[in-house]
Amino acid sequence: GAAFPTYKKIMSVIESDAKEKHLIVNGVECDPGLIHDKWFLRKFPDEIYKGIEILCKCIKFDSVTLAVKEIKGLNYPKDLNIHKVQDYYPVGAERILVKKVLNRHLSHKTVPADEGILILNVQTVYAVYNAVCKNIKADTRFLTAANIREKTGAVVKVKLGSKVNEIMEAVYPQAGHVFLGGGLMQCRMADDDDIIDRNTNFIAIADFPRYKESPLCSGCGLCASRCPVGLKVNKIAGLVDAGKLEKVQGMRAEKCMNCGSCSFVCLAGRNLSSRVKAAREYCKKG
Repeated sequence: GAAFPTYKKIMSVIESDAKEKHLIVNGVECDPGLIHDKWFLRKFPDEIYKGIEILCKCIKFDSVTLAVKEIKGLNYPKDLNIHKVQDYYPVGAERILVKKVLNRHLSHKTVPADEGILILNVQTVYAVYNAVCKNIKADTRFLTAANIREKTGAVVKVKLGSKVNEIMEAVYPQAGHVFLGGGLMQCRMADDDDIIDRNTNFIAIADFPRYKESPLCSGCGLCASRCPVGLKVNKIAGLVDAGKLEKVQGMRAEKCMNCGSCSFVCLAGRNLSSRVKAAREYCKKG
């Protein structure tokens, strides 16, 4: 999760005084457009299952769950609990996944591992298997490479430290702006010296998003209704536009996941996500 060291997560769960301990293997791509988890689940079922067995030897879990969006085509032992979640964004986010799988609400300040909940991506579980059983270090990763203009995507295996622009030139040699990040909704334009790290899930060729930026909010309420953490997005954005950042205190802007859903659905074409992000940073400093 956000490149947080796996061994620290495991140790936090081991040291947790939680009455119950749970393992959730996350096979749910958070952002739209990501395809590598779905591919990975079907390509390496034996390795993933053996990785789960290794983790179960480290910690006595009360439950072990593989969370996925689609069960069809999966080939795993029947004793593994496979939980199908609804296919919506951002269901792959940790706290939302905990709510869907365990029906437990965690505050934005709560670390799941401290509550005895170990959440690992399928690639991490695969890396655990490789490290323990094959003595292979985790210096590569699979990610989604996409051409947004042509609506195509591919799963690519890359070495950590590789230059993003060189990979895109090999996969999609067409000229264009290159973007990278955790997914389509949270990516940024790549610099010439950007490299693949453990945070990189997505690289793409795309055009810059263009916002209409109507001067007035249409008052439709879509931004607030689509916010996964229930923020009053339109009110927060209005205060930011008015330069009244001090008034966003108490509106829970610090809970923002930076998912970008509010900007995507805004009928007025406003980049609401950037406004809420500014409020979030202000609240964190305050």
